[in-house]
Amino acid sequence: MARAGAVLLALVLAVGAAGCGEEDGVADGATVRVYVEAPLCDRTAPVAVVQSESGDAISVKFVCLPAARGPKLSQGVGGGRQIDLATAGDNARRATEDSTAVAYLQPDDPAITRFTQPILEAAGIGWIATDTGRQGIARVLALVGEADLSSLRADVRESLGQG
Repeated sequence: MARAGAVLLALVLAVGAAGCGEEDGVADGATVRVYVEAPLCDRTAPVAVVQSESGDAISVKFVCLPAARGPKLSQGVGGGRQIDLATAGDNARRATEDSTAVAYLQPDDPAITRFTQPILEAAGIGWIATDTGRQGIARVLALVGEADLSSLRADVRESLGQG
């Protein structure tokens, strides 16, 4: 029983170390992921290829996530949309569990950012809060192209002023 516990602990530590995404860098031809919350996700272009400043080609896959804001409320404060904190948290955690994640895009909504920011910060993933998916995606692609591939996640985060 103690041996099984030790094996489980070793496995958990190994998975945790592998998931940080900053140790080995990104190789030429690798695929990295950007997590994008609906409604910013453009499902027509789920993958883009970026030429880095070093000449390496990197594939950037955009992973669409559910919206953290519910449908418009007919009654209530300002008739706004209610935040689904469980969805917001699940979305952010999904990105943190992916060692290839380099950024996270979400609608420019301070209430959601206040909830997801600590989760993403703990994993070292930069986030962009934007009004349009096209602007956010263009910004991420530019940052990936300019980043040092040996520390892509950290460089993207630092370029966003979060590092």
